[in-house]
Amino acid sequence: MDDFVSKAELLRRLHNGYKEFNEGIKRLSPEQMKTPGVNGKWSIKEVISHFIAHEQFALTEIRYALEGKHYEPEESDINIFNEQAVAVRRDQSLEQIIQAWDVSFRQVVMVVEGLPESAFDPFGEFTRLLGDTVDGALGNNTYQHYAEHLLTIMTWISKLPRG
Repeated sequence: MDDFVSKAELLRRLHNGYKEFNEGIKRLSPEQMKTPGVNGKWSIKEVISHFIAHEQFALTEIRYALEGKHYEPEESDINIFNEQAVAVRRDQSLEQIIQAWDVSFRQVVMVVEGLPESAFDPFGEFTRLLGDTVDGALGNNTYQHYAEHLLTIMTWISKLPRG
């Protein structure tokens, strides 16, 4: 986490992270996207479901901070949170998941675009309420998160039979 990341820089990081993840998986077939065991026991479809939950979590944190409150999640065990995130969307099609991620990502971008400049002050009230900088809260749940999972996915892809 950097002490100061501007709105423009955060938006650049968000767009680049989203683009890099999508570029990394674009040549995969729908069946490959649904193959379990790509990332732990998860398929790429499940990883994307997991991204949606983390993005929405970060947006909730930001909305609370905008209201002058600190968000305390109901579930503090990240493993339970992650399993619930995947379970909620398990019966959705790959296309529905991809579309939901696109919507979620666009929500993140819209919220960031609408944040006041004061929200990016690393020593300001917004940062105190959020418990992190905007970049710290969002990076962990968006572009840094995508890159983390993409490394694992790219390793899996490199082991696929050529054909």
